[in-house]
Amino acid sequence: MKHVLILTTILLSLFADKSVTKSYTINQMMYPDKSLVELKAIALQKAKEEAAKEIFGEFMVSETIMENGRVVGDKVVAKSGGNIHVEGEPSYSNGANFGELTVSIEAYANEEDIADMTPQEASLETFIFTDKYLNAADLRVAAEDAFIIEILSSINPLLRKAIPATARSLVHSLDITQMDLDNDTYTVSGSLEYIPFFVRNAQVELKEEKHSDVILLPQDQKQKKKSPQGFYGSWGGFIMYSNGSSADINVEISDSGFSTIDYVSKKCGGELIVQQKRSSRAVFLQKITYGNCEDDLEVVLQKKSNTQLLFILSKEAKELAKGSMYRD
Repeated sequence: MKHVLILTTILLSLFADKSVTKSYTINQMMYPDKSLVELKAIALQKAKEEAAKEIFGEFMVSETIMENGRVVGDKVVAKSGGNIHVEGEPSYSNGANFGELTVSIEAYANEEDIADMTPQEASLETFIFTDKYLNAADLRVAAEDAFIIEILSSINPLLRKAIPATARSLVHSLDITQMDLDNDTYTVSGSLEYIPFFVRNAQVELKEEKHSDVILLPQDQKQKKKSPQGFYGSWGGFIMYSNGSSADINVEISDSGFSTIDYVSKKCGGELIVQQKRSSRAVFLQKITYGNCEDDLEVVLQKKSNTQLLFILSKEAKELAKGSMYRD
């Protein structure tokens, strides 16, 4: 495909840090299997989400539903997000009713966080799309979908495999300036606005491959898909540091022995080197390969179930952070 991609950042005025005081209450009876540490982490995350709504606001996202080249419906949803910091120690207390846990925080977002939630513009000139299997109406829709995915994947490469609905939900606004058809080929130019935070953290639902041949096997030859066991697979979660700060983390453990860790909100990560491994407990040495996270820390993963791990980060036997991770 022949195209020219131009990324343009909308000029932002200088923002001062924004801060809010937030309290959030959860009922422990709604989480019967959670420990007190896990309950505190859940309450803190909820408080940070409420703080994000107040600081950044909620964005109205419109999704157009199409069939056979025609619009058959629209869906408008509100979404919020953004990176939130906690100043000082969160304050925990019992709620007004039995079984309630309340957390109060001083939350803030700095200038970089605010810029990350401010619409930015990206444009693409002379994007060529062709598909001989589609009729004229569907071809136009597919060309626009491909145009959007091409732009967004230049920001987050994972989005190249996203289904069109996912890509469209990340578009703040779309401006198509050229849509020319020549036989079964469209030439598209235009621009779109996006929120950097949402694009970078998009959950990608992989699209199905089109025009592939399907071979049906006899029933006794079909292989059952096995769900990952033990520590292998992808894990995502939330940890709370002893100083009151927090981080979203992703851990990938392969059966080949190569494992990685990413501190999403801190924009750093690296490799996990196995030190000890048992059926329900694994110990790793953290080696940072990008960003500014502290290196050579010990990571302990304690198996709670096939879908949940306890995560402990420590240095020289001193616990620095703890949280829960769940299998993706």
